[in-house]
Amino acid sequence: MVIVFRCSPQAKEALDQLKERDGLGDYSDVINAALVNYATLSAALDAKGAIVLPEIAPRVESAPRRHAPTVALHTVEASGTRPQPTRVALPVVFTSGNLPTDPPCPLATLPSDVFFPGQPVPVDRWVFGQYSKLLPAKATVRAMANLLLQHPGGLPIDKLSPQVAQEAALLGQYLEAHDQQHGLKRDEALATGFPSTGENADKSRLRYANQFVASISKQGQLSGLLADLKLIGITSERTRRIQLTTPGWALAILQNPILDGPASATSDRLSNDERTLLIEHIARFVPAEDYAFRTIIEFIKQGLTTPDQLDDAVKKLPASKKDNVTDAFITTQRSGLISRMADLGLISRLREGVRVSYLITDTGTTYANRSAAA
Repeated sequence: MVIVFRCSPQAKEALDQLKERDGLGDYSDVINAALVNYATLSAALDAKGAIVLPEIAPRVESAPRRHAPTVALHTVEASGTRPQPTRVALPVVFTSGNLPTDPPCPLATLPSDVFFPGQPVPVDRWVFGQYSKLLPAKATVRAMANLLLQHPGGLPIDKLSPQVAQEAALLGQYLEAHDQQHGLKRDEALATGFPSTGENADKSRLRYANQFVASISKQGQLSGLLADLKLIGITSERTRRIQLTTPGWALAILQNPILDGPASATSDRLSNDERTLLIEHIARFVPAEDYAFRTIIEFIKQGLTTPDQLDDAVKKLPASKKDNVTDAFITTQRSGLISRMADLGLISRLREGVRVSYLITDTGTTYANRSAAA
Protein backbone atom coordinates (compact mmCIF):
# COMPACT_ATOMS: atom_id res chain seq x y z
CA MET A 1 0.00 0.00 0.00
CA VAL A 2 1.28 3.49 -0.85
CA ILE A 3 0.07 6.48 1.19
CA VAL A 4 1.05 10.03 0.21
CA PHE A 5 0.98 12.68 2.94
CA ARG A 6 2.07 16.29 3.40
CA CYS A 7 5.27 16.48 5.47
CA SER A 8 6.42 19.68 7.19
CA PRO A 9 10.13 20.57 7.32
CA GLN A 10 10.14 19.79 11.06
CA ALA A 11 8.59 16.37 10.47
CA LYS A 12 11.09 15.65 7.67
CA GLU A 13 13.95 16.55 10.02
CA ALA A 14 12.51 14.27 12.71
CA LEU A 15 12.18 11.43 10.17
CA ASP A 16 15.83 11.82 9.18
CA GLN A 17 16.96 11.86 12.80
CA LEU A 18 14.97 8.74 13.72
CA LYS A 19 16.11 6.84 10.64
CA GLU A 20 19.74 7.63 11.38
CA ARG A 21 19.57 7.13 15.15
CA ASP A 22 17.73 3.79 15.20
CA GLY A 23 19.39 2.29 12.14
CA LEU A 24 16.15 1.94 10.18
CA GLY A 25 16.28 1.28 6.47
CA ASP A 26 14.01 3.98 5.05
CA TYR A 27 11.17 6.37 5.85
CA SER A 28 8.54 3.63 5.60
CA ASP A 29 10.26 1.75 8.45
CA VAL A 30 10.18 4.90 10.61
CA ILE A 31 6.51 5.58 9.85
CA ASN A 32 5.50 1.94 10.45
CA ALA A 33 7.37 1.92 13.75
CA ALA A 34 5.80 5.22 14.81
CA LEU A 35 2.28 3.99 14.06
CA VAL A 36 2.80 0.70 15.92
CA ASN A 37 4.26 2.47 18.94
CA TYR A 38 1.51 5.09 18.91
CA ALA A 39 -1.15 2.36 18.85
CA THR A 40 0.58 0.56 21.74
CA LEU A 41 0.86 3.73 23.83
CA SER A 42 -2.72 4.75 23.03
CA ALA A 43 -4.06 1.36 24.12
CA ALA A 44 -2.05 1.55 27.34
CA LEU A 45 -3.39 5.03 28.07
CA ASP A 46 -6.94 3.86 27.51
CA ALA A 47 -6.40 0.95 29.88
CA LYS A 48 -4.34 2.64 32.61
CA GLY A 49 -4.81 6.38 32.19
CA ALA A 50 -1.06 7.02 32.49
CA ILE A 51 2.25 5.53 31.44
CA VAL A 52 5.54 5.68 33.30
CA LEU A 53 8.45 5.19 30.93
CA PRO A 54 11.52 3.42 32.32
CA GLU A 55 14.89 5.13 32.29
CA ILE A 56 16.52 4.48 28.93
CA ALA A 57 19.94 2.92 28.86
CA PRO A 58 22.73 4.90 27.13
CA ARG A 59 22.50 4.55 23.38
CA VAL A 60 25.16 2.61 21.51
CA GLU A 61 25.71 2.54 17.79
CA SER A 62 24.38 -0.39 15.81
CA ALA A 63 24.35 -1.84 12.35
CA PRO A 64 21.38 -0.77 10.16
CA ARG A 65 18.16 -2.67 10.80
CA ARG A 66 14.96 -2.60 8.81
CA HIS A 67 12.58 -3.18 11.67
CA ALA A 68 10.62 -1.25 14.27
CA PRO A 69 12.34 0.10 17.39
CA THR A 70 11.68 -2.05 20.40
CA VAL A 71 12.33 -2.33 24.12
CA ALA A 72 14.50 -4.09 26.70
CA LEU A 73 18.02 -3.58 25.40
CA HIS A 74 20.84 -6.11 25.58
CA THR A 75 24.38 -5.02 24.75
CA VAL A 76 26.89 -7.65 23.68
CA GLU A 77 30.22 -7.67 21.94
CA ALA A 78 30.16 -8.81 18.35
CA SER A 79 32.64 -11.51 17.38
CA GLY A 80 35.70 -10.60 15.34
CA THR A 81 39.12 -9.05 15.73
CA ARG A 82 37.64 -5.72 16.92
CA PRO A 83 34.67 -6.36 19.18
CA GLN A 84 32.02 -3.65 18.87
CA PRO A 85 28.90 -3.09 20.97
CA THR A 86 25.71 -4.26 19.27
CA ARG A 87 22.25 -3.00 20.13
CA VAL A 88 19.68 -5.77 20.25
CA ALA A 89 16.15 -5.40 21.57
CA LEU A 90 12.98 -7.32 22.35
CA PRO A 91 10.17 -6.67 19.82
CA VAL A 92 7.11 -5.03 21.35
CA VAL A 93 4.73 -7.62 19.92
CA PHE A 94 6.16 -10.25 22.29
CA THR A 95 5.63 -8.18 25.44
CA SER A 96 2.65 -8.52 27.77
CA GLY A 97 2.06 -4.95 28.93
CA ASN A 98 -1.26 -4.35 27.16
CA LEU A 99 -2.78 -7.82 27.40
CA PRO A 100 -5.95 -8.09 29.52
CA THR A 101 -6.63 -11.16 31.62
CA ASP A 102 -9.84 -11.88 29.74
CA PRO A 103 -9.71 -12.16 25.94
CA PRO A 104 -11.26 -9.19 24.11
CA CYS A 105 -13.07 -11.43 21.65
CA PRO A 106 -14.53 -14.96 21.28
CA LEU A 107 -11.80 -17.57 21.04
CA ALA A 108 -11.59 -20.58 18.74
CA THR A 109 -13.22 -23.83 19.79
CA LEU A 110 -10.76 -26.48 20.92
CA PRO A 111 -10.20 -28.73 17.85
CA SER A 112 -11.42 -32.32 17.98
CA ASP A 113 -9.03 -35.27 17.80
CA VAL A 114 -8.92 -38.58 15.95
CA PHE A 115 -7.31 -40.23 19.00
CA PHE A 116 -8.70 -40.56 22.51
CA PRO A 117 -6.69 -40.27 25.76
CA GLY A 118 -4.68 -43.41 26.49
CA GLN A 119 -4.95 -44.76 22.94
CA PRO A 120 -1.65 -45.93 21.37
CA VAL A 121 -0.60 -43.46 18.67
CA PRO A 122 1.57 -44.54 15.71
CA VAL A 123 5.04 -42.98 15.83
CA ASP A 124 4.51 -41.17 12.53
CA ARG A 125 1.41 -39.51 14.02
CA TRP A 126 3.29 -38.05 16.98
CA VAL A 127 3.94 -34.31 16.99
CA PHE A 128 6.61 -33.77 14.34
CA GLY A 129 10.12 -33.88 15.76
CA GLN A 130 11.24 -30.70 14.00
CA TYR A 131 8.96 -28.79 16.38
CA SER A 132 11.67 -29.17 18.96
CA LYS A 133 11.32 -26.10 21.21
CA LEU A 134 8.47 -24.59 23.19
CA LEU A 135 9.74 -21.01 23.56
CA PRO A 136 8.86 -20.28 19.88
CA ALA A 137 5.34 -21.53 20.61
CA LYS A 138 5.11 -19.24 23.63
CA ALA A 139 6.42 -16.30 21.60
CA THR A 140 3.91 -16.88 18.80
CA VAL A 141 0.83 -17.10 21.03
CA ARG A 142 2.00 -13.92 22.79
CA ALA A 143 2.35 -12.16 19.42
CA MET A 144 -1.06 -13.42 18.31
CA ALA A 145 -2.69 -12.19 21.52
CA ASN A 146 -1.28 -8.71 20.94
CA LEU A 147 -2.36 -8.70 17.30
CA LEU A 148 -5.86 -9.88 18.24
CA LEU A 149 -6.37 -6.70 20.24
CA GLN A 150 -6.55 -4.95 16.87
CA HIS A 151 -8.10 -7.85 14.93
CA PRO A 152 -10.65 -9.45 17.29
CA GLY A 153 -12.27 -11.43 14.47
CA GLY A 154 -9.16 -13.50 13.92
CA LEU A 155 -6.11 -13.13 11.71
CA PRO A 156 -5.86 -14.25 8.06
CA ILE A 157 -3.17 -16.92 7.95
CA ASP A 158 -1.52 -15.48 4.83
CA LYS A 159 -0.84 -12.29 6.78
CA LEU A 160 -0.34 -13.70 10.26
CA SER A 161 2.42 -16.22 9.51
CA PRO A 162 4.87 -13.94 7.65
CA GLN A 163 4.27 -11.04 10.04
CA VAL A 164 4.98 -13.08 13.15
CA ALA A 165 7.94 -14.81 11.49
CA GLN A 166 9.49 -11.44 10.63
CA GLU A 167 9.15 -10.26 14.22
CA ALA A 168 10.47 -13.63 15.42
CA ALA A 169 13.66 -13.03 13.44
CA LEU A 170 14.23 -9.90 15.55
CA LEU A 171 13.46 -11.89 18.67
CA GLY A 172 16.03 -14.43 17.50
CA GLN A 173 18.64 -11.66 17.36
CA TYR A 174 17.69 -10.59 20.87
CA LEU A 175 17.97 -14.16 22.18
CA GLU A 176 21.22 -14.81 20.35
CA ALA A 177 22.70 -11.72 21.99
CA HIS A 178 21.46 -13.03 25.35
CA ASP A 179 23.06 -16.42 24.64
CA GLN A 180 26.39 -14.82 23.70
CA GLN A 181 26.38 -12.47 26.66
CA HIS A 182 25.76 -15.26 29.17
CA GLY A 183 27.69 -18.04 27.44
CA LEU A 184 24.64 -20.23 26.80
CA LYS A 185 25.34 -22.97 24.27
CA ARG A 186 23.91 -26.25 22.99
CA ASP A 187 20.85 -27.30 24.99
CA GLU A 188 20.77 -24.06 26.99
CA ALA A 189 20.75 -21.67 24.00
CA LEU A 190 17.50 -19.71 23.79
CA ALA A 191 17.75 -18.66 20.15
CA THR A 192 17.38 -22.23 18.87
CA GLY A 193 14.28 -22.57 16.72
CA PHE A 194 13.95 -18.89 15.87
CA PRO A 195 14.59 -17.60 12.34
CA SER A 196 17.97 -16.14 11.46
CA THR A 197 18.60 -12.80 9.79
CA GLY A 198 21.72 -13.80 7.90
CA GLU A 199 22.18 -16.09 4.93
CA ASN A 200 18.99 -17.85 3.81
CA ALA A 201 16.93 -15.54 6.05
CA ASP A 202 13.85 -15.91 3.83
CA LYS A 203 13.94 -19.70 4.13
CA SER A 204 14.49 -19.43 7.85
CA ARG A 205 11.44 -17.20 8.29
CA LEU A 206 9.36 -19.51 6.08
CA ARG A 207 10.39 -22.49 8.22
CA TYR A 208 9.38 -20.64 11.38
CA ALA A 209 6.08 -19.56 9.83
CA ASN A 210 5.21 -23.14 8.89
CA GLN A 211 6.43 -24.80 12.06
CA PHE A 212 5.76 -22.32 14.84
CA VAL A 213 2.92 -20.16 13.50
CA ALA A 214 0.67 -22.11 11.13
CA SER A 215 0.18 -23.37 7.62
CA ILE A 216 -3.02 -24.61 6.08
CA SER A 217 -3.73 -27.21 3.41
CA LYS A 218 -6.14 -26.89 0.50
CA GLN A 219 -8.53 -28.98 2.55
CA GLY A 220 -8.41 -26.39 5.35
CA GLN A 221 -6.30 -28.54 7.68
CA LEU A 222 -4.04 -26.57 10.03
CA SER A 223 -0.50 -27.78 10.71
CA GLY A 224 2.38 -26.65 12.88
CA LEU A 225 3.19 -26.96 16.57
CA LEU A 226 0.44 -24.61 17.74
CA ALA A 227 -2.17 -26.54 15.77
CA ASP A 228 -0.86 -29.90 17.01
CA LEU A 229 -1.01 -28.67 20.61
CA LYS A 230 -4.48 -27.16 20.01
CA LEU A 231 -3.38 -23.67 20.97
CA ILE A 232 -4.96 -22.21 17.82
CA GLY A 233 -7.99 -22.97 15.66
CA ILE A 234 -9.81 -21.76 12.57
CA THR A 235 -12.67 -19.33 13.13
CA SER A 236 -13.61 -18.88 9.46
CA GLU A 237 -13.22 -21.55 6.79
CA ARG A 238 -13.94 -19.05 4.02
CA THR A 239 -11.40 -16.40 5.00
CA ARG A 240 -9.06 -18.84 6.78
CA ARG A 241 -8.81 -16.73 9.89
CA ILE A 242 -6.78 -18.06 12.80
CA GLN A 243 -7.67 -17.49 16.43
CA LEU A 244 -6.21 -18.60 19.75
CA THR A 245 -8.05 -21.26 21.73
CA THR A 246 -8.69 -20.80 25.46
CA PRO A 247 -5.44 -22.62 26.43
CA GLY A 248 -3.60 -20.59 23.79
CA TRP A 249 -4.79 -17.32 25.31
CA ALA A 250 -4.02 -18.55 28.82
CA LEU A 251 -0.45 -19.38 27.76
CA ALA A 252 -0.05 -16.02 26.01
CA ILE A 253 -0.86 -13.91 29.09
CA LEU A 254 1.28 -15.84 31.58
CA GLN A 255 4.57 -14.18 32.49
CA ASN A 256 7.66 -15.68 30.88
CA PRO A 257 11.21 -15.53 32.34
CA ILE A 258 12.68 -14.57 28.96
CA LEU A 259 10.03 -12.30 27.43
CA ASP A 260 8.98 -10.59 30.67
CA GLY A 261 11.78 -11.07 33.17
CA PRO A 262 14.91 -8.96 33.66
CA ALA A 263 17.88 -9.80 31.48
CA SER A 264 19.81 -12.48 33.32
CA ALA A 265 21.77 -15.66 32.76
CA THR A 266 18.67 -17.84 33.00
CA SER A 267 18.22 -20.56 30.42
CA ASP A 268 14.70 -21.44 31.58
CA ARG A 269 12.45 -21.06 28.55
CA LEU A 270 9.20 -21.37 30.51
CA SER A 271 7.99 -20.42 33.95
CA ASN A 272 6.57 -23.00 36.36
CA ASP A 273 3.07 -21.69 35.63
CA GLU A 274 3.59 -22.07 31.89
CA ARG A 275 4.89 -25.62 32.31
CA THR A 276 1.96 -26.56 34.54
CA LEU A 277 -0.56 -25.13 32.09
CA LEU A 278 0.94 -26.97 29.11
CA ILE A 279 1.37 -30.26 30.99
CA GLU A 280 -2.25 -30.23 32.17
CA HIS A 281 -3.53 -29.25 28.73
CA ILE A 282 -1.51 -31.93 26.93
CA ALA A 283 -2.52 -34.64 29.40
CA ARG A 284 -6.22 -33.85 28.88
CA PHE A 285 -6.55 -32.74 25.28
CA VAL A 286 -3.51 -33.75 23.16
CA PRO A 287 -3.51 -37.58 23.06
CA ALA A 288 -0.63 -37.92 20.58
CA GLU A 289 1.78 -35.88 22.69
CA ASP A 290 0.53 -37.45 25.91
CA TYR A 291 1.13 -40.96 24.58
CA ALA A 292 4.60 -40.02 23.30
CA PHE A 293 5.55 -38.53 26.69
CA ARG A 294 4.42 -41.66 28.52
CA THR A 295 6.21 -43.93 26.05
CA ILE A 296 9.56 -42.17 26.42
CA ILE A 297 9.27 -42.04 30.21
CA GLU A 298 8.55 -45.77 30.28
CA PHE A 299 11.57 -46.52 28.06
CA ILE A 300 13.84 -44.47 30.33
CA LYS A 301 12.46 -46.29 33.39
CA GLN A 302 13.47 -49.53 31.64
CA GLY A 303 17.07 -48.29 31.43
CA LEU A 304 17.02 -47.01 27.84
CA THR A 305 18.62 -43.70 28.68
CA THR A 306 20.78 -42.81 25.66
CA PRO A 307 19.75 -41.42 22.26
CA ASP A 308 20.74 -44.62 20.43
CA GLN A 309 18.88 -46.85 22.87
CA LEU A 310 15.74 -44.74 22.59
CA ASP A 311 15.98 -44.66 18.78
CA ASP A 312 16.15 -48.46 18.68
CA ALA A 313 13.11 -48.71 20.95
CA VAL A 314 11.05 -46.09 19.11
CA LYS A 315 11.88 -47.73 15.78
CA LYS A 316 10.04 -50.86 16.92
CA LEU A 317 6.81 -49.01 17.67
CA PRO A 318 3.84 -49.31 15.26
CA ALA A 319 3.54 -46.78 12.44
CA SER A 320 0.61 -45.99 10.17
CA LYS A 321 2.93 -45.91 7.13
CA LYS A 322 5.93 -48.07 7.93
CA ASP A 323 7.73 -47.37 4.63
CA ASN A 324 8.05 -43.69 5.53
CA VAL A 325 9.63 -44.35 8.92
CA THR A 326 13.35 -44.13 8.20
CA ASP A 327 16.17 -44.08 10.72
CA ALA A 328 16.54 -40.33 10.18
CA PHE A 329 12.82 -39.81 10.81
CA ILE A 330 12.97 -41.81 14.06
CA THR A 331 15.95 -39.76 15.27
CA THR A 332 14.09 -36.55 14.45
CA GLN A 333 10.97 -37.71 16.29
CA ARG A 334 12.94 -38.79 19.36
CA SER A 335 15.14 -35.69 19.44
CA GLY A 336 12.26 -33.22 19.11
CA LEU A 337 10.18 -35.04 21.70
CA ILE A 338 13.06 -35.12 24.18
CA SER A 339 13.58 -31.36 23.73
CA ARG A 340 9.92 -30.57 24.36
CA MET A 341 9.88 -32.83 27.42
CA ALA A 342 13.01 -31.12 28.74
CA ASP A 343 11.39 -27.70 28.24
CA LEU A 344 8.46 -28.92 30.33
CA GLY A 345 10.73 -30.31 33.03
CA LEU A 346 9.61 -33.92 32.52
CA ILE A 347 13.16 -35.13 31.89
CA SER A 348 16.67 -33.76 32.29
CA ARG A 349 19.86 -34.32 30.31
CA LEU A 350 23.10 -35.56 31.82
CA ARG A 351 26.20 -34.76 29.73
CA GLU A 352 29.58 -36.39 30.19
CA GLY A 353 31.80 -35.04 27.45
CA VAL A 354 30.10 -35.90 24.16
CA ARG A 355 27.90 -38.54 25.77
CA VAL A 356 24.38 -37.68 26.84
CA SER A 357 21.80 -39.62 28.82
CA TYR A 358 18.33 -38.81 30.06
CA LEU A 359 16.86 -38.83 33.55
CA ILE A 360 13.22 -38.71 34.63
CA THR A 361 12.45 -35.77 36.91
CA ASP A 362 9.97 -35.80 39.77
CA THR A 363 7.57 -33.93 37.47
CA GLY A 364 8.01 -36.65 34.87
CA THR A 365 7.31 -39.38 37.41
CA THR A 366 4.16 -37.59 38.55
CA TYR A 367 3.05 -37.23 34.96
CA ALA A 368 3.55 -40.93 34.21
CA ASN A 369 1.64 -41.96 37.34
CA ARG A 370 -1.47 -39.95 36.60
CA SER A 371 -4.41 -41.45 34.74
CA ALA A 372 -4.12 -41.19 30.97
CA ALA A 373 -7.68 -39.90 30.81
CA ALA A 374 -7.27 -37.28 33.54
